[in-house]
Amino acid sequence: MKLRSAKFFEVIFLFILSLTPLLWFGDNQIILGHDSGFRQNPTNHLRNLFYSWNENNNFGYDWTIFKGFLITQAPEAIFTILTGSVSKGQSLTLVLWFIAIGFSMYICLNAFFSDRKFWILRVFGSVFYIYNFFLLQAWFIAERAKFSIFAALPLGFLIIYKASTKEYSILKATVLFSLTLFIFNGGGAPTFFGSLILVYGLTIAYLTTINILKNGKKEIYYSCKLALSLIFGSILINAYWILPQIALLFNNYSFSLASFGGIQGILGWEATVSKNASFLNLFRLEGIPDWHDNLLHPYADNYIHSPLLIVLSFVFIIIILLALLFRRAFAKEERKDKLFFALFLILLVGFIFTAGSHPPFGFIYTLLIKFVPGFTIFRSSFYKFGPILWFGMVFLTAYSLNMLVLKFINNKFFYRLTGILAILFVLLYHYPFFTIDFFLWNKPFTTKVKIPPYVAEMGEYLEKKIQPDSRILLLPSLDELDTYKWGYLSLDSLPMLFANKSFVREAGINIGISNQIYKSIVNNDHQSFLYFTGMFGINKILWRDDLLSQDKNITSKDFLSTRYKLSHMKGVFTEKEIGEWTLYDIKNPYFLPHVYVPKTLSYSDFNMQHSFNSMEGEHQYTMLSSLGEKDEYRNSLNLFINELQIKAECVICSGDLIGFNQGKRILEFIPNVSLLPDSIFYPYVDFTEQQTLNHALENPAKLIDISLSLSNKRFAEYFKIINRVSKRRSQKLIGSAIKRYKENIDRAIEQVEYIDDKQRNDYYVKIYLYLTQQEQYITLPFFRSKIDSHEYLNLINYMDNYINYLKNKAWLTKSMNDLKYAFTITSAGEYDINLMNVLKYPQRIILDGNLLKYLNNISLKEGNHRIELVYPQGPNLLIDNGENKKQVINLKTNEKVDFGIEDFSDKNTYSISFEYKLIDGDSPNLSIYQFKKGSKDKQIAKKLKTLYADYNGVWNKFDYVFTPYAGFDQAGISIYLLDSKDSAKKSVFEIKNFNINEVSIPDISITKKINSQAFITPKISFSKINPTKYQVHVGNAKSAYALGFQEAYNANWKLYFVDNTKSSIGNFFSSKFLYEKNHFVLNQYTNAWVVEKKGTYDIIIEYFPQRASYAGFLISLVTFFGSIIYLFYRKFKNEK
Repeated sequence: MKLRSAKFFEVIFLFILSLTPLLWFGDNQIILGHDSGFRQNPTNHLRNLFYSWNENNNFGYDWTIFKGFLITQAPEAIFTILTGSVSKGQSLTLVLWFIAIGFSMYICLNAFFSDRKFWILRVFGSVFYIYNFFLLQAWFIAERAKFSIFAALPLGFLIIYKASTKEYSILKATVLFSLTLFIFNGGGAPTFFGSLILVYGLTIAYLTTINILKNGKKEIYYSCKLALSLIFGSILINAYWILPQIALLFNNYSFSLASFGGIQGILGWEATVSKNASFLNLFRLEGIPDWHDNLLHPYADNYIHSPLLIVLSFVFIIIILLALLFRRAFAKEERKDKLFFALFLILLVGFIFTAGSHPPFGFIYTLLIKFVPGFTIFRSSFYKFGPILWFGMVFLTAYSLNMLVLKFINNKFFYRLTGILAILFVLLYHYPFFTIDFFLWNKPFTTKVKIPPYVAEMGEYLEKKIQPDSRILLLPSLDELDTYKWGYLSLDSLPMLFANKSFVREAGINIGISNQIYKSIVNNDHQSFLYFTGMFGINKILWRDDLLSQDKNITSKDFLSTRYKLSHMKGVFTEKEIGEWTLYDIKNPYFLPHVYVPKTLSYSDFNMQHSFNSMEGEHQYTMLSSLGEKDEYRNSLNLFINELQIKAECVICSGDLIGFNQGKRILEFIPNVSLLPDSIFYPYVDFTEQQTLNHALENPAKLIDISLSLSNKRFAEYFKIINRVSKRRSQKLIGSAIKRYKENIDRAIEQVEYIDDKQRNDYYVKIYLYLTQQEQYITLPFFRSKIDSHEYLNLINYMDNYINYLKNKAWLTKSMNDLKYAFTITSAGEYDINLMNVLKYPQRIILDGNLLKYLNNISLKEGNHRIELVYPQGPNLLIDNGENKKQVINLKTNEKVDFGIEDFSDKNTYSISFEYKLIDGDSPNLSIYQFKKGSKDKQIAKKLKTLYADYNGVWNKFDYVFTPYAGFDQAGISIYLLDSKDSAKKSVFEIKNFNINEVSIPDISITKKINSQAFITPKISFSKINPTKYQVHVGNAKSAYALGFQEAYNANWKLYFVDNTKSSIGNFFSSKFLYEKNHFVLNQYTNAWVVEKKGTYDIIIEYFPQRASYAGFLISLVTFFGSIIYLFYRKFKNEK
């Protein structure tokens, strides 16, 4: 009875501590923004998670990967409904997560140490598991997926331990384990499961080994059966998110890998995340990346630099070490050796995996990333495997503390006092939980916000008053983040968190829709505005006057003139104005509904921005289709296409590729490597590289790509060599590596001669780009200062010779006054050449070496063609402000010199060039800025980083092509020294030949008229069943037609015909989808199908992955209720 009473008070104490989140929030404050995932309408969000397609963001996207959040999201939705308040609902949700984490650990500890004398272990361990820096960093955005893993880890460990020691039957263990992972599923994010897999796998392996030593090999069979049962049960009960993700994995793994820059990109990121995860920091339960990367971190500086806190940070590891030292003195029956060594093994593995690629064991993690398929999902080791470290440290610290107290303190009073002081120490040491606003991460930006009343009111209006199929464009758009002066910052558009509607913002899409519409507003181009908004089904615009850019330099006030123009655009009417938000309605004759039949089609290989330019001035219902090189798709469209558009590519015309060193971009160009030529494992690197080359010997294109990749790898090795070994040794290694680098470049250039004529120029250009980037890399001061000057000059000469050779061999732009274009014709015939987005007309247009006198009805043969645009040298637009005449510029800390652009227009493109050399001090920095006349705020249009140079008397060349942002009438270039605490910092440099010229880089379209007849369009109507399913009624189709669908193109959107003799379920199971060759991209972004069936009938447009979700939900429900019935049956049986 006394034991029960004591544990009751333990539970009450933990419950009281779990109310901590109630201290964090004032009246109506909530967590919102950043990566928190919270919504102002959590019930809508919960409902949307049921479907595999999210239609709220831009033109929709597959969000299968978030389906597991159904369970994680449920508490917030339930509490919000019960309390009628988002704020109260969220507070209760956070309290619930405190309870889940703390009590999961308490249940685990109590299962192993239930005696009264172990109360310190139970309470201290549970408190420490709740209050630690790993979770505190997560509370900043309330990472519920991470909390879920933290809660699951001790419960799963307990179940597996009990089953492996045969205290639980396999069936009971499977049911309990499956239910645990059903409730605490990590948000259905496989990346978070690394910790669980390692802990649970290690536990089974360790206990199986113990059992084999005791009972023989038969234990292997038992453990395999247990492991398979646990895995199978967990998959069945979580099938609702696992099945859809399996399909997604097979379809998108390569794409996802490429989006992170491939294996080398992932390793580069991992090196950044793990750079402070030394064993010394991990022993102290520190090394958290955010502490070191964020200078404005609210509390990290105290723990990094305070001598007292540094000393105190060693307390936990010291307790464990003391327990190890005195372990044999503990009572044997209390030691639980088997459990202790299991935890110790888990802790050791936790150290290694949390450290990631950090030495000394970083090579293990690197090898796993490189050679274990799928391991790349654990790319941020500290965050993915940190729970293992904290679980092991907390458990062993609590165990060690209790054992030491039992051993050395016999007096009950001091025993209790020691336990109380230990618990207080944990709470006080982690004082930011109670005293610091850790949500405020970059004032005014915070994740703890109070929603302005006008935002909430407009959100309610959008949700309840406007049509469900409305598509709303958000303006203005400052950058890819949605940021507000009252603190909100996130990739998620704020209005999307309030209303279940489709919102369009430039972030996340790269086709220029928002920019083109914004451009038409700035230019007062009413016709283009109506055409582009109508073409994409945009019928509302939400203008927000409370925006603040992430760098805090730009606000909505900088766009007041644009807002005025918008309010006076033809067809635009103010629908609702609340506070600083205004909703505009668009009455548009060009408006296209969600499902429609386009009247004419033109085939284009342009990207969307070029497609927009090609449509300017036409303003008709011409829909651009993009089919790539799949000729069978084009054949199915021949009936409808009235024009063929081919894009002529300008070869190296963007500022990033002209040859200017941007510093950071160059560094990212070089991959991360872990093994160097002096490593005993390097022969394995040689072997794998040679095998890769051998496999490509018959494929010149592949051999070139591999050779260039290996040349980059050699540079990565140089960088590590000169920073890790002695100078004498580094020179020897670098000499060998340079030789191998040259072998790769020589091989690549030799192989170009074996490339097909159609592709040869592409590979000359590719090698040229690699060489120019690599040459810029080795001219960086930190690199060239550590290499032998003779070796360095030889390498530079080698690279310059090849660069000049490639400039002569390749067809590429060498000057902005002489632009080089290339295109390919697949079908001979008569074509027109159209120059679009022309700022100034070229002096000469040369096609395949011949001067063109006209641009229409030009006979072109099948194959490659080249166009050259020649311009005269324009006037220098550099504003003479007196300062510019000085050849020598002397800058001190925080000083700058500005160079203005005369007669600047945001419609023009500018070439900026000058020569410079460093005389003394540090290399200066350069940025290009824009602003409005009369405004003090300057928007940084391009941050070009550092003008690297050495004191060697050599003139360096800066070349950049600058395309301005719309909406500004002034611009300039600023050369400056970055803010520094060193007041003596300076930069003395000489500058000459400073030129700013207007340049024109037109888009060139090669067009061919095919037929001018518009096909007969049937009458259609449609209804939306759910976000993944639409029903379309087609009336009296007399011929084939194209059916457009205004959701983002995805091959998984399927179309099938409804058999009216069957039920909906019958059609669902017997549906035959239209051939994939009939499905193509419309307007570079949305869907269309060629439908050849005539007559009157119904069509279903369905997002196919949703079917996997339906199957998964059915399996999960059956498994869940089966598990619950089993537990009730077992309880009833035991009681009976």
